[in-house]
Amino acid sequence: MALRKSTKKWLVAFAISVVLIAINGGDADRLGFLGVLAWLVATTALCVLAYRAVRAVFRLVVRRLTLRLAFSYFLIGIVPIPLLALLLLSVGYLFSFQFVGGRLRREIQAVAEEATEGRR
Repeated sequence: MALRKSTKKWLVAFAISVVLIAINGGDADRLGFLGVLAWLVATTALCVLAYRAVRAVFRLVVRRLTLRLAFSYFLIGIVPIPLLALLLLSVGYLFSFQFVGGRLRREIQAVAEEATEGRR
């Protein structure tokens, strides 16, 4: 699988920016604005290259009909299990928060009643 011309340009831009960052020396800041520009170019090139890599891998995996069906079966059969677990965990957390809040309120009221009875 050959790389596209624009991908090669992004790879070159990333390589040049990494060299400039290495020359910059981290905290030494030898290049000034050029060092900041190198960081921006490196970050942008890395994001673009990562997007293209993910897209290429996804195309390889989901290229044929059988692979698409397997991916669909995975989404239908496997993905709902962790989603349901996450939903149950969230609901349990909310219920426990309500339970603890109610107990805390009752304890504060009891302490306040004891304090007012102690003053009499």
